[in-house]
Amino acid sequence: MPVLTIILSVLILASYLFTSGNLKYYEYLLGFVPSRPNIFSLVTYTFVHVDIFHLAGNLIVLIIVGLAIEKHVGKMPFISIYISSGCIAATFDIISRLLLRISMNLPFVGSSGAIFGLLAVAALTRPMERIPTLLVVLTLLPLLELATSLPVLGELAGQFSETKVFVTILLLLAPILALAMFVFPGTLPIFVAALVFIFSWIVLLVFRLPTSTSNLGHLGGLIGGFVCMFAFPKEKKT
Repeated sequence: MPVLTIILSVLILASYLFTSGNLKYYEYLLGFVPSRPNIFSLVTYTFVHVDIFHLAGNLIVLIIVGLAIEKHVGKMPFISIYISSGCIAATFDIISRLLLRISMNLPFVGSSGAIFGLLAVAALTRPMERIPTLLVVLTLLPLLELATSLPVLGELAGQFSETKVFVTILLLLAPILALAMFVFPGTLPIFVAALVFIFSWIVLLVFRLPTSTSNLGHLGGLIGGFVCMFAFPKEKKT
């Protein structure tokens, strides 16, 4: 059982529930703000998420990579990869701000960069590790969230609360999920989940340009994962 993955997921979910009532305050308190950096925010920023879609997408991929590699690399290397990738993602976020002239006073939040690092390690060291098809399909969730920004759906979505929109998107996902479970019953390799997730990320990037999301920060997380592959053993002997 990927105990550390479960603990991380619960902490991230609990942090979202705790901070969502006063998000702006906690973004600046716990987020990474380049103009006034501190060590603890390099970790705490990964536990703050701006909305339920941001949260759900990251939690799904975290569970996927946790199932794939935690038992093989060990708990300490797993959390070390998470933290290290998050730190490198924050560094790349600063570079992105310098290149795009984005204010250094804005907070950088979300576990995407840290999870990108774990995903890189999982896809490259355990590419054929089997993951439940359900989780692989759920990585498409961000694409359906994107649909709510289209003119017609966006207007309809604006009439409902965030929770109702989220439930609607899950219902839209149901036929895709049913088809995938029929064609690919059981499990799929981790590299397929990685490809689907990266495809979703690229589509979101293309349709949302220009965006305040730190895409270079996400890339930094991937690079962090590559670096960690040389710092930790690929597989824990059992």
